[in-house]
Formats: sequence, C-alpha cells, structure tokens
Amino acid sequence: MGPLKVNNIIVLNAVILGLEISQSAMERLGRLPSLLDHGILAVSLPLSVVEIGFKLYARCLSFFRVPWNVSDFVVVGIRPDPRQQSARSSACCSSSPPSW
Repeated sequence: MGPLKVNNIIVLNAVILGLEISQSAMERLGRLPSLLDHGILAVSLPLSVVEIGFKLYARCLSFFRVPWNVSDFVVVGIRPDPRQQSARSSACCSSSPPSW
C-alpha cells in the first residue's frame, strides 16, 4: 500500500471521527460514521500489525531506533480490538454490572 493511499485512509478516518463527535451529524447520518470507522479499523489494524511484525523481524532491536516505528508500535499496541469495542460500550451503558 503506497503512502498516498495510507494518507487518504488517515484523512478519511479523521473526517469520520469528526463526524462521530458532532451530535447533529450523527443525528442526520445515524450509524454510518461508526460503521465506516469500524470497517477502516477492521482492515487497517491487521495490516499494521503485520507490517510491524515484518519490520521487527527484519530489523530486530534497531526497529526501536526510528521514532516513527516506536510511535506506530505504541499506537497500534493501544488500539482497542474492534470485536471487543461493541461489547465494552454496551456493558458500560447497562444498569447491571458485567458478568465476569
């Protein structure tokens, strides 16, 4: 995937996140921004994990000498699993405590 395509995905994701924090946009668009966000995450997260894995394998510990790699590693590492996100959001809004 080339840099132009990655930048387009980043910009698209930023627009979608902007729509998600706008109450009037969410009222007009419904769940569409959230569905698009989950779709982008479902594609981009596994690709990012594979890319970081290949870089770690190829560069070993020198991978962490490049600040951009460290940033990617942290951002991808803390990004929630989209499969778990809906379970968390529904659990936080329910009146009963989650069953562990």
